[in-house]
Amino acid sequence: MKTTPKSIQSKYRQLTRQLADISWIAKGNTFRRFLVRKVGGQDKKCGPYFILTRKQNGRTVTHALNQPQFKRFSQAITNHRAADKLLKQMRKLTTKYIHLTTPKLPSRKRSKAP
Repeated sequence: MKTTPKSIQSKYRQLTRQLADISWIAKGNTFRRFLVRKVGGQDKKCGPYFILTRKQNGRTVTHALNQPQFKRFSQAITNHRAADKLLKQMRKLTTKYIHLTTPKLPSRKRSKAP
C-alpha cells in the first residue's frame, strides 16, 4: 500500500484523538518495598512501603506515598509512557507528510574530477 498525504493525515488525526483521551500524566517510577528489620532479636518483615522516584533538576528525588497515591501515580506514569509512544508516532508521520507534500531540492550535478 502506497503512503499518501491523505492516509498520513487520517492516521495523524487518529493519534491526536488517542492522545486527547489520555488523562493525568507523570514521569518517574513507582514500586512497593518491603523491609526486614530486627525486632527483639528476630527478623520482622515490614511494609509494604510505596515509593515514587523521579528526576528533578538532574537529581533523583524519592517520595514516600500512601496506597491511593501509589495507585494514581502508577496510572499517571503509565499514561505518560503511552503519550510518549503516540508523540513518537506523530513525529514520524509529520516528517513523512512534510517530505511528501513539499518540493524537494534539485539534485546537484556532480562534475567528474580530472
